[in-house]
Amino acid sequence: MVAYYPAVEGRPLVEQWLDLDADQREELFRFLEWNALPENAFYRYDFYYDNCATRIRDLLESVLGPSLQVDAPDPGVSMRQLLDPYLTEKPFLHLGMDFGQGVKADVPASVRDALFLPDHLASWVAGARRLASDGEASLVSSTDSIGWAAERATRQPSPPWPSILLGALLVLVLVVSAVDVGSGRDSRWWLDVPLFGFLGIAGLFVAFLWFVSLHEVGRHNVNLVWALPTHLGLAWALARRSGGRWVAPYLWLTAGLATMFVLGWPLWTQEVPFALVLLAAAAGARSAGLAVARQRPGPAAGFGNRRESGSRVGEA
Repeated sequence: MVAYYPAVEGRPLVEQWLDLDADQREELFRFLEWNALPENAFYRYDFYYDNCATRIRDLLESVLGPSLQVDAPDPGVSMRQLLDPYLTEKPFLHLGMDFGQGVKADVPASVRDALFLPDHLASWVAGARRLASDGEASLVSSTDSIGWAAERATRQPSPPWPSILLGALLVLVLVVSAVDVGSGRDSRWWLDVPLFGFLGIAGLFVAFLWFVSLHEVGRHNVNLVWALPTHLGLAWALARRSGGRWVAPYLWLTAGLATMFVLGWPLWTQEVPFALVLLAAAAGARSAGLAVARQRPGPAAGFGNRRESGSRVGEA
């Protein structure tokens, strides 16, 4: 890692020497020996609250006890927003992480909470003090560089590709749905099956994080309002060009839920990126378009059961 970070990622490695007394060094060393044992080497990882950085924080607090003195302000942002500076070059990863996190990611972060990030931990340690019998001293006695890139990489914000692409999808959905409503066409396989199949998979992902995963930050996710796992059933019906009486009510329900989500965007206590609002709007618009088109007479029906197009016999 010492060779990889500077050479490949342009990231520096900085070493902090801690000013500990003999008893504290011994206690820390004994913990590391215990922690390296096979039965202790694995733990249930939690991105925010129990990761490689927070465990260092917890260890220092345990070893130093009340003698550890830290006076640092809270970051003034949420847990979710603490990640924003690290994702400016990766907009799709940023969108995916925002999609998977629920309302608990938007609680204000304390200075201690922010220590799940290694650079915040380094700053926290650098500003910490240790009380001893001979007075107060900085916890860090010296700082050395053990790996530094010749040209340190700077983060360049990436264009908002998710919003651009999903905005284009919304325009496509609106145009196609308007044409289909006018012609009475039920569905288009190339659009509807991938769209609702993707939304169903996304809904399964959110549902797994909420109801199955032990990560608290994945619970109470408002995105489950419009990204429904049951969309997979609709995609399957569209793919088979079959359907039943449940299809139309289901389409109206999903259109209503998506509309509620989009209109309520400014009011949600959970931070939702604009790109996801565009995707929810596309899902709602397509659901409504399909529902209306199924109620209008047209030349073809996408679910296999063609509508009966009555032929009137003109009377002379």
